[in-house]
Amino acid sequence: MSAVSFYDKGNKIVIVPLGGDKGIIRVASIVIKDIERVSGSERKACRIAVTDDLTSGKIAYADTVVFAGILTGTDESLTDRLLAKTTVSSGDILGRREVYAFAEAEGIPELSGKRVFVIAGSDKLGTIYGLYKLSEMIGVSPWHYFGDVEPVKCEHIVFDDGGKAEARAHLFRERDGGPAGDVGQVVDEPALEIDEAGDAHAEA
Repeated sequence: MSAVSFYDKGNKIVIVPLGGDKGIIRVASIVIKDIERVSGSERKACRIAVTDDLTSGKIAYADTVVFAGILTGTDESLTDRLLAKTTVSSGDILGRREVYAFAEAEGIPELSGKRVFVIAGSDKLGTIYGLYKLSEMIGVSPWHYFGDVEPVKCEHIVFDDGGKAEARAHLFRERDGGPAGDVGQVVDEPALEIDEAGDAHAEA
């Protein structure tokens, strides 16, 4: 079983919400704070970059870059072009509801030497679920926002690739949270209800 390295102590991380949607940007801002909390990094080491320029300063400055956006099925979409650099087929996502892929992308010349991950949603909520899943994968409990469940700080964050060494990419239907960091499974129900603004609500 191989693993995918996401963070090592001292690394700089940028989340890039694509498409300008305010809800996705808002959730990306929450998730970058979760990464900061888990890694113990200084605020300037964990940033948001609202841009589609792969050579922008904040992206150039980062060791790990996470792009999050909605698939459109066209080459004009940066989300689609980035997903094409992974082992996930956009056909597994397009046309479905609240589905996302979380995948490592490779072979992007402008991002050479960086760890690059793509969260590609079939729609807005799919993308938001993918971002919240990232928080869960690094050890932030979905109940942190309600019960102040503090995550364990980590100097290294590694994702299990589910034993698929040939395909470091994972498709989720987020319908009921499996264990944090349990990568490579298809799950049934979301642990939290997420509204279009990106707010999380505990189910009754």
